Amino acid sequence: MLLPTTHMAGALEGVERVLVSIAARPIEAPGGRHIDVRGSAGLALYPTRGVTNRESLLRAADLATRRAETEGPGSRCVHSDQTWVVERPR
Repeated sequence: MLLPTTHMAGALEGVERVLVSIAARPIEAPGGRHIDVRGSAGLALYPTRGVTNRESLLRAADLATRRAETEGPGSRCVHSDQTWVVERPR
């Protein structure tokens, strides 16, 4: 998801809404079973040190997403200025 002209707080708020929406809608499986679904999200900011073009932005977003996935369901990870900010679900 691209959020041009959105600051960090706004991006985190948008990601939170998406993750809450995903978690609120279990999938109905055959046989009437419900499967809970949770997501993780990685964010990258542009422009920042090391993120100066489209390719580096996509690379940073991919790295942040992979990091969030390793932290577990519901996690959010921001790649900014070559540092990591990870927020795990409460």
